[in-house]
Amino acid sequence: MMNIDRVLDLNPEKVKQCMDAGLLQYRKRANEIVTYLMAKDDERTAVYREYERGSISLEQVEEYEHQYQVAVQKQEAAFKKVMLAVNDIEKAFSHGNPWLMKFRAISIPETLERTHLKEWLDHVWIVDFEQVEVILQESEWKRFFPEEWLNNGEEDCNGKKE
Repeated sequence: MMNIDRVLDLNPEKVKQCMDAGLLQYRKRANEIVTYLMAKDDERTAVYREYERGSISLEQVEEYEHQYQVAVQKQEAAFKKVMLAVNDIEKAFSHGNPWLMKFRAISIPETLERTHLKEWLDHVWIVDFEQVEVILQESEWKRFFPEEWLNNGEEDCNGKKE
């Protein structure tokens, strides 16, 4: 964990590179949504021009407008999901990462008490009474980091040693 803080502090280029790699698919999707919405606006303008020329009826315009609103709302919801994912990625690659904030300053006592477990654990899986897997709170925020950042190594976002 201290290695991640060190990378965040001392290597902003690496952090930006990793963050940009994570953001790439979301930027692409956001651009697709914007392109789609621009095309829909052009289509809408064309429909209203046809109506002004008398080529289509008011009922046809109203039906188109209903379909247009449904399509736009669907794309706006998709865009909102994209932006939430972007916000998560940006938050993950900052000192505000919830996992870092929760566990960076903890010193683990020799004996764990119930209060520690409630404070730190999300859940515990027991598999066939043979294996136990402990999942810490906020651990989903670790998924953004390259594995080597978690293991005190120096690695870029593609898993290559620098």
